[in-house]
Amino acid sequence: MEKRNGNISNIRYEGYQELPLPEKKLAKVLPWIRKKLGDILFIRKVYSRVASESSVFFTCLSTTSLYYANYKARRGNKEVFFVLHGEVEFLFKKELRLADKIKGKLYRRLLSKLGKRTKVIVLSEIVKEALVKDNLVRPEQIVTIEHPLVGQVPERHPLNVDKLIFGHLGVAMSKKGSSCFFEMAARLSQAAALGRAEFHLVGRVEDGFIVEQNTPVKILSKNNKSIEELDYANFIRDVDYAVFTFDSDNYVFRVSGSLMDALFYGKPIIAFKQPYFQYLFDKGGNIGFLCEGPEEMKVLLERLINKDEELIAQYKEQAKNVHLLLERFLIKNVENQLHKQLSDN
Repeated sequence: MEKRNGNISNIRYEGYQELPLPEKKLAKVLPWIRKKLGDILFIRKVYSRVASESSVFFTCLSTTSLYYANYKARRGNKEVFFVLHGEVEFLFKKELRLADKIKGKLYRRLLSKLGKRTKVIVLSEIVKEALVKDNLVRPEQIVTIEHPLVGQVPERHPLNVDKLIFGHLGVAMSKKGSSCFFEMAARLSQAAALGRAEFHLVGRVEDGFIVEQNTPVKILSKNNKSIEELDYANFIRDVDYAVFTFDSDNYVFRVSGSLMDALFYGKPIIAFKQPYFQYLFDKGGNIGFLCEGPEEMKVLLERLINKDEELIAQYKEQAKNVHLLLERFLIKNVENQLHKQLSDN
C-alpha cells in the first residue's frame, strides 16, 4: 500500500459526525433514518472496493453502523479490524440516558457476534481488561494501542512560583465534574484576590452549566464560543497545573481530549483518583498529584499556593515525566504498538 500510494497528496479528511438516536418527533426521525441508510450504503461500498484485499480497518463508525459492518464481516472471510471509541463506556457506566442504554445493548450484542477473523482495537489496556473480565471479547481478538496524538510537541515553560495558574482544560460540563473546579476556586478565592493564584477555564461553558457571577475562575472563551486553536495553545502554555475532577464513572473507558491536551503540552496533573488516571500514573510515574477527594485536593492546592518546598520541588520531575509519558501517545509509537501486535498475531 505504501509503494502503491506513495505519491498521493492533498488528502482530505472529514470528521465523522454521529447523529444521536432520535427523540419522538418525525422531524428528528427522518434525517436520522436517512443518515443511517447512507452509512449502510457507504459500508457496502467499502467492502466492494476492498474485495481483493486481505484485511480492512474501520477507524470510526457509529454504534448502529458498526453493527451492520460486523454483520457484513461475518458473511465474508476477510480479516476485519474495528476501532472501538468512547461508546465502550456504555457497557460499563452506571447512569445512562435511554439512548445510551440502547447503544450499550447494541455494543454488547455486537461483541458477542464478532466474526472469527474480526478483531477490535481499543485505546487503553483498561478497556481490554474490562472486556475480557466481562467475557465480552476473547483476549486474542483485542489489539491495544494508546490514543494517538499528532503534531509538533510544544516547548515547555518553567513554573511561575509567584503566581500559580491552575487550569481546567476544555468545556466545563457536569460530566467532567467541572462544578468541583469552580467550587475549589471559590474556596481559594482569597489567594486569587491577592494575586498568588489564578484559576483558568481554557474553554467554554456547556449549555445548562451554571456559573456563579462572582466566580474567581477566568473563563477564557469569548462569548462562550469555542476558542481558536492558536489561542487555545497559548492559554494552555500559561497553565502550571492541569486540574481534573472526573469521577470514577466518567472518562475511564472514554479518552478525554482535554487530558490528552495536558499531556501534549507537558502539564503536571492534579486529579481525583480514578482508574484511568491511576493507569497514567502507573505508566508515567510522578506526573502530578492524585487526590482522594475535594478536601485533599483543596489542601494540596493551598500547599502549592503557599510555596510548599516539598511539593514545588517536584515540578521539574513531574513535567519531565509527563514529557516521557507523552512518547507513548505520539503517532510514531502508536504505529509501532499496532504493528507489533499485528505481527505477533
